[in-house]
Amino acid sequence: MKKQKGFTFIEIVVGVAVFLVFAVGVYQGYTAAYKSIGSSHTKSLAADLANEHFEMIKNMPYSTVGLIGGNPSGLVTAVQTAVRDGATFTLTTDIRNVDDPFDSVSPTDPFPADYKLVEVVITCTGCKNFTPVSVNTLVAPKNLES
Repeated sequence: MKKQKGFTFIEIVVGVAVFLVFAVGVYQGYTAAYKSIGSSHTKSLAADLANEHFEMIKNMPYSTVGLIGGNPSGLVTAVQTAVRDGATFTLTTDIRNVDDPFDSVSPTDPFPADYKLVEVVITCTGCKNFTPVSVNTLVAPKNLES
């Protein structure tokens, strides 16, 4: 009787199956990391865009901080689009007067518009797995009630 050298067909099939399970696991890990990096990059772009938008608003004269045709009226466009790294973002801005109860409220407060609340919602319809980003800030005039 002659002793066989090498692998049997069953051993080869089992070895290939084990290798495929390992390779599929590595591939899925790689694709998940790639998607996570892409999503993180898109959110970073949205945060930078929001910061840029707020800096422009904060550098405007207080009397012009408002929406075109809105209340309060001003020079800010309610809906804008911006392209960053090939992604198209939509910025929806809402600006409202805020009456701070610290110094009494309207109608007894002679200056009921103490400051303005600026809210920006950033969406990206062409981006995969992008959750809209909503950011807000307060804009106050210099020495309003001094």
